[in-house]
Amino acid sequence: LITKNDMADKRYGFYERFSTRQEEWYQFRFDSLELKENMYILDVGGGYGTPWMKVWEQIPAGCTIMMLDKDSKGRDYLKNHIKEYGDKLAKGVTFLFWDADAERISYEEEKYDRILANHFWGYIEDKVGLMKKLQKALKPDGRLYSTVPSIVNEEDVEGIVEDFIKSHVKTGINANKKVEQTYVEQCLKNSFSNVDYSVFVNELWINDEEAVYEYLCDSDKEFQRLLEKKKIEFLHHIKSRLIVENVIKIRVEGPMYVCGK
Repeated sequence: LITKNDMADKRYGFYERFSTRQEEWYQFRFDSLELKENMYILDVGGGYGTPWMKVWEQIPAGCTIMMLDKDSKGRDYLKNHIKEYGDKLAKGVTFLFWDADAERISYEEEKYDRILANHFWGYIEDKVGLMKKLQKALKPDGRLYSTVPSIVNEEDVEGIVEDFIKSHVKTGINANKKVEQTYVEQCLKNSFSNVDYSVFVNELWINDEEAVYEYLCDSDKEFQRLLEKKKIEFLHHIKSRLIVENVIKIRVEGPMYVCGK
């Protein structure tokens, strides 16, 4: 049985492998936090803690980062990373681990300078209820940062398939994402006093025909229907393109919300 976590891990690995600006994305998110020494940070659904690992030595001295997650796999991975590289952290930087379901617990009011909720809301049933809890958990001048799944350039993915089948296609690759993003944005605006929106523009350069095929099939059921019966021919087509072009390019946009209490 493939879970949401399995799908997220697969997509994360794909972006790590083929994104041209993944390191810049991590830096962009970290710089946006504007952390100062001795801040208290809550990372809700923090998983493996990869964004922290990417800026490990930049975390200001004395900061405490509470990693809240009910999945032990990511938590154990980060703990092992701390054992191996903890000496590289600034003085007094501490990671704490809260093994719990974010929706089922109580939060101490006005405790956190920053709260992170990255690629997280798709797992939450009562988004409004949790947002209100997190809003109360922020200090008066605190901020919540939330990213949502990336929006893929539809012309780019449609063009890949159209080039193979020689007819027009229309993708639904962003349909569910846009509905979810719109709902999350409205919930954030209803729960926080100020909500700012920014976008990080990225690009995938895929140099492997199997990866192109899997990405398209995983992203869109119509693409899967069109390509599954012609997989061998499609792989040959993409391989021929790669000989000439070296990479297949797909533009993506990474949305982020910054919310004041």
